[in-house]
Amino acid sequence: MDERAGALDRRALRALHANLWPAGAWDLKFRLIFVLAMTLVSSSVAAAGPLFLRRLVDHLSRDPLVLAPILLIVGYPIVRFVGLASIQLRVMLLATVMERTKARFAAAGMKHILALGRAFRLGQGAGALARLLERGALGLEWSIRSTHVVLFQVLLEAALTCLVVARVVGAEFGFILVAVMAGYAVVAVIFTTRQVQVRRSLNQYDSAASALLVDTLLNYDLVQSFDASAREVDRYTSARTAQAAHAVRAQTSISLMNICWRALEAAALAGVLALAAHDVVRGRMSVGTLVMVQVYMLQVFGNMLGLGQVYSDARQGFVDLDQLQAVLDMPPALADVPSAPPLAVTGGRVVFDNVVFGYDPARPI
Repeated sequence: MDERAGALDRRALRALHANLWPAGAWDLKFRLIFVLAMTLVSSSVAAAGPLFLRRLVDHLSRDPLVLAPILLIVGYPIVRFVGLASIQLRVMLLATVMERTKARFAAAGMKHILALGRAFRLGQGAGALARLLERGALGLEWSIRSTHVVLFQVLLEAALTCLVVARVVGAEFGFILVAVMAGYAVVAVIFTTRQVQVRRSLNQYDSAASALLVDTLLNYDLVQSFDASAREVDRYTSARTAQAAHAVRAQTSISLMNICWRALEAAALAGVLALAAHDVVRGRMSVGTLVMVQVYMLQVFGNMLGLGQVYSDARQGFVDLDQLQAVLDMPPALADVPSAPPLAVTGGRVVFDNVVFGYDPARPI
């Protein structure tokens, strides 16, 4: 990771922490803690569910008329329902946290942009600033979602799954799962590093196109007066064409990343099924255990695919969040000194002497 990428991550993480864990917002913090508790419940249930299925299949293969299979048939759907219900509760509470945090961050961004003065707005363009604010708020949302999913859902569930498989089935099956996760991580890091560069360029062209569109519409009469409609359309088309080319590059990288992930899935599934079939033939593994291993593999594949996609979205979200945070770090055009006393006016007069005006000091009017 180069120095620029490290600075980007540090600034984005600082913005994420300041907005996700603000001082004094205890209601938001309690919601976030409850979200993490629901994540622990759903991950534990997801790891325990296939164990019920294993016992059910083994009992049914031996004696379908005993009481145990009936209890397992009733118990497995209940366990699955608890896991899915906890996921939905978590999503519902996380949506409240994300939307409130995003709204507060966007409002703070708008307030600071207004405090930067007219020269900054004219230099950036109204359309570009609007897209910057919108992308920054969405980047914060993706950062919150990815941080929660990566750190507290997928990794926890993957660790529990590997532990159960290694202990119940065998260490070689747990090793295959760990190898699959490592392969997913390597592929995600390789392709996402390229996507970050493309995302920066994509944001630049998107801001340029939005600035051209908004400025042209705001100055409609002036554009018509100088018969510059064709010129403005050509500039807008050029910006959108460049943006489309970078968007195609980004999608190509994502598609290639998914193909590599599917290749890892196929290789891992072939290895697990070969080992499991060998143990079943030799009588060292029951049919229920084989079904359990397959269910665990499908869970790991789904989690790792979601993890890779979330990681990719998080890196892009960090780029958007960093660009808005860089603007928020700029000092305002006019700022009160913290110890400044109130202005006391007892009298005076107004004198106009050598008065000049200009939005930009380099271009006086």
